[in-house]
Amino acid sequence: RKARMKAEEELKEANRRLEALSLTDQLTGLFNRRHLYVVFDSESRRARRDKMQLAYYLIDIDYFKRFNDSYGHLCGDMALRQVANCLQRACRRPSDAAFRIGGEEFSILSVHRSAEDVVVFGEKMRQSIEDLKIPHQGSDINEFVTVSVGGACKVPSSEDTFDYFMAEADRRLYQAKSSGRNRLAVSD
Repeated sequence: RKARMKAEEELKEANRRLEALSLTDQLTGLFNRRHLYVVFDSESRRARRDKMQLAYYLIDIDYFKRFNDSYGHLCGDMALRQVANCLQRACRRPSDAAFRIGGEEFSILSVHRSAEDVVVFGEKMRQSIEDLKIPHQGSDINEFVTVSVGGACKVPSSEDTFDYFMAEADRRLYQAKSSGRNRLAVSD
């Protein structure tokens, strides 16, 4: 009986580890895209109920292909981990969550009291990555690694889907990049 109970406990622990692995990005330790959908649903409902701004930020490392070409993929992986750690530190509240979307793209989902708070949070996040001072000789805009950030924010309605927030944040990310990179662009 003791052996069976021990085996069941070991199986439960293995299942917990497997579930954690299925929700996180192996390289950075951030949540992965799959888990983003789950978090979006719960935070969207909460923001709608509390009449708060739901913010979805898309974050892209500027000129990352050039970074890999200059320093190699091992250094690129190290830079991705540093950026991920910085984003994770920015997520101080229980409602904040950072994700690796793929490649050099990350996202953050958070809830704020006002649209101004959305901009302040996004700008602090962008600046904190620049402040890491990771050298980037291939960048046309800065001697250090920088990011462009696109944000979508609004008090969600029941009709607002993840696809809406993703498309709007993607439009704003394109706007930030076409305006010179190393900047934040957020929807009104």
